[in-house]
Amino acid sequence: MDESSGKQGQERQLIFDRPEGDGHPFSGWLANMGSNPDAGKNAFCGNIRADWRVPVVRENSMLSFEGFRDNAGRDCLYDQWKSYYYHEIQRPLGEDDESRKPAYLREFNGFNLVPARIPPFYGLIHVSSFNRMVYNLISDAENGNSGIFRAMFEERTGLSLPDVNAGSGIPIDNFNIDSVASELNKMGERAVKEIAGLLCRSYGKSRRPWWACFADDADKLIDNGDWAGLCSCLGMGHINDGEWILVWRYKKKDVDRLYRPTVVEAYDSPFHFPSPPSSIYGVTMPLKDGYPCFREIIHDAPGEPVFTETCDGVLRRVEGIGPAGADYNSLTIMREAHRGRLLNEFKSVNDMEWIKRHGANIAESNKTGI
Repeated sequence: MDESSGKQGQERQLIFDRPEGDGHPFSGWLANMGSNPDAGKNAFCGNIRADWRVPVVRENSMLSFEGFRDNAGRDCLYDQWKSYYYHEIQRPLGEDDESRKPAYLREFNGFNLVPARIPPFYGLIHVSSFNRMVYNLISDAENGNSGIFRAMFEERTGLSLPDVNAGSGIPIDNFNIDSVASELNKMGERAVKEIAGLLCRSYGKSRRPWWACFADDADKLIDNGDWAGLCSCLGMGHINDGEWILVWRYKKKDVDRLYRPTVVEAYDSPFHFPSPPSSIYGVTMPLKDGYPCFREIIHDAPGEPVFTETCDGVLRRVEGIGPAGADYNSLTIMREAHRGRLLNEFKSVNDMEWIKRHGANIAESNKTGI
């Protein structure tokens, strides 16, 4: 059974694990998702319903966003959610005005601030797709910087980047950068570090939060060179076989505050799954059986020298991850397996009630009669 079907009428849907209010802007879209064949959108819908980590004060702030406010009752939440992300999450940093900070850094998200007891020397790992970072910067998708980045990259490396804007454009999943990555690796660790820094800086002031895990969760896979396993444990379902990844290893002292992520920062990812109520961190959803969950956190993009100096200076090609979540059945099975995993790991009454409330029998458990 999908994650968003259910009876209508007197029963109310849960939104952020609370009964929806009258005329809630998300209601129509969520109600219609039960008949939508898109597994990704169904998972996204289930995350909005389940994510208790978005408190009322933050929800109220979200609902004041004109994209939600002006479209109350319409069936366009997916596009409006993306608009909210671009305007309120991926926004310029360094603003002194509280109201101008990215939403996850504002006071109303203090509920998700990770306690300060993490030692400053504690290791963090951030992983990103080299293919996708380059693609976004040489296409027309990011900040209008495509020409500037291309010129700087080619000047520094002597390597030519593909033209992804020609004709109808090359889809990101077909963007092959093998020869560039291989040649860059031959140039050595310092060259890769410099390009990693250039990539991060080229996103400009408007940049996404960094998603990270703790190094002691990931070290075994990194030591074994299991890059597909690392991406699987991190829930990086957008990664395909043949993509190249960059790895940054840095310390807690290198960044500002750490936050437990929410469905809001996860954009529209169906590979995100809210963490249970007792967890002070996020909990990743592994893409493959036999791999563990990692503790996940987010923080503000750290800037230099972290961008350049903490990249480990090697591009790794991912093999064996497969097209995870590419069809409805695999994504549904993946998410149900993760619920079972959470039930085994989180034993408090509150956790188990939450997991079961948003479990397999979602048609009945995701409603309340009040």
